[in-house]
Amino acid sequence: MKTDEHIAFVHTESKLVNAVMAAIESAGKKFFEAEMPGFLWHYTTIESLHSILESGELWLGNVQYMNDKNELTSSINVIDKSAKKLVNDLKSSTGTKLKSEKIDFVLDMDSFASETFIFSLTTKKDTLSQWMGYAKGATGLAISFSVMELRKVIDDSILSLDFSKVLYDSAQMTKLIKSLSQSLNKIFSSYEYGKDECEEAFAYIDIFLGHCIASYKDFGWREEDEFRLIASSRGGDNIQYVVNNGYVKPYFKVKFDPELAIKEVQLLDRNALRKSGLNEFLSSKGLKRIKTSFSTLNMRF
Repeated sequence: MKTDEHIAFVHTESKLVNAVMAAIESAGKKFFEAEMPGFLWHYTTIESLHSILESGELWLGNVQYMNDKNELTSSINVIDKSAKKLVNDLKSSTGTKLKSEKIDFVLDMDSFASETFIFSLTTKKDTLSQWMGYAKGATGLAISFSVMELRKVIDDSILSLDFSKVLYDSAQMTKLIKSLSQSLNKIFSSYEYGKDECEEAFAYIDIFLGHCIASYKDFGWREEDEFRLIASSRGGDNIQYVVNNGYVKPYFKVKFDPELAIKEVQLLDRNALRKSGLNEFLSSKGLKRIKTSFSTLNMRF
């Protein structure tokens, strides 16, 4: 199965904006397209699974609060220089056409990050490093999600939502932004447009740069083979704040159908009572199609 596109936008009546969105979609497809199985795994706790099934929601975490504090800094450092050149070139180009009308767009990586939310998954099934890193001990579990079903959860509160394969190569990320910059410069040179159209187009570029920040990790993490469900949010009722580890963290809530989207739940600890209780809970929610299993790893707790 291949990802069809990195970011999906709703097309508008503006030729300029549509051309910019098409360029972004093309760039994303070229650099983020990857062979991907129909299902991906999310390692978590039994408490998180209970919350997901009770609410019928996935909570995407803001990229500013990722577990590895250096991850966001590393991503911004890789992207910042290329992104600044992209924006400065476009502002110069649009300034010539718009003359006295100033485009209100400031490159602010922290702002991009504050509006970008992720849900992490991996191709790695029943893998020791994933269990140790993300499942938090004996009560941990892994959820197998249908990629096709998760891609159906777009709603009006989301500017864009899609899967991205994480890039672990900084040179590839730099190449992506430079390639997009060249395409966008041609577009802005070819079309006639007003200030409002230009600012709308810049808003989509803003979204894409946020996705780039969320799609990069240092090369040392490459063994995780991570994919991310990434959302750029307009805010509103879908934002929920939770106190966690001393921080008030924003999460983006996405409604989905667990019965269709979840294929299997795998338990790390081979505890028959824990599995029996989980099966009873699934049955009580009408989720009998979801398979439960034990990890094949021999772990001591």
